[in-house]
Amino acid sequence: MKKALSILFIISTLLLIIGLISCKKEEVIDENAKMEDYIKSKDLLVDTIVDGIYIARQRIGTGELIKSGDYVTVAYKGELLNGKVFDQSSAFKFKFMTDRMIESWEKALVLLRENDNVVLISHSRYAYGDRQIGSIPANSPLVFEITISKVE
Repeated sequence: MKKALSILFIISTLLLIIGLISCKKEEVIDENAKMEDYIKSKDLLVDTIVDGIYIARQRIGTGELIKSGDYVTVAYKGELLNGKVFDQSSAFKFKFMTDRMIESWEKALVLLRENDNVVLISHSRYAYGDRQIGSIPANSPLVFEITISKVE
């Protein structure tokens, strides 16, 4: 009897784990589909894809690529896929790769230079993941319109 209960417990645990894994896969696929739908609806020309991060260049800048330790000033607007703005700044200055920022910015900014203007679409795993932060729901892809104003 004990052996049968142990086997039943192991089987039910495995089924639960498999169910959770398959749900995560569906969430990832669904999130990617939503991001691609957004790109199509906005008629964006995406020229760079970095592991779940889409970059649509609106204007190509000049100068060297941004590197760790550079002081970078940007104008940006952050919004959800539904267009709800959650944050914006006309002159946000930070030390790149030293000051804390979401991973999608870290991965994308190394591809940018002064005067670049881009639309960055980020999978939630490179933003806030499964955590709700302020008005940003958990598992939300994010959209950022970013202009690199200055690199020092």
